[in-house]
Amino acid sequence: MAEDVSLLAQASMYYKSDGNSTALEATKRMCKIVKIRYYQTQNPTPNMKRWENKIDIICNDY
Repeated sequence: MAEDVSLLAQASMYYKSDGNSTALEATKRMCKIVKIRYYQTQNPTPNMKRWENKIDIICNDY
């Protein structure tokens, strides 16, 4: 879970710092994939809920 958030944050920062369109598309795809994965979890742990908040913050820009 932490790895997903870390990769998502890195892609987002790469796009924001460089304006790279490939990074933008990668970030959008990652937001969709990660959100689907976490929202479909039947019994999310408290840790998952904490990470979910971070994902929402990052993905709100996309």
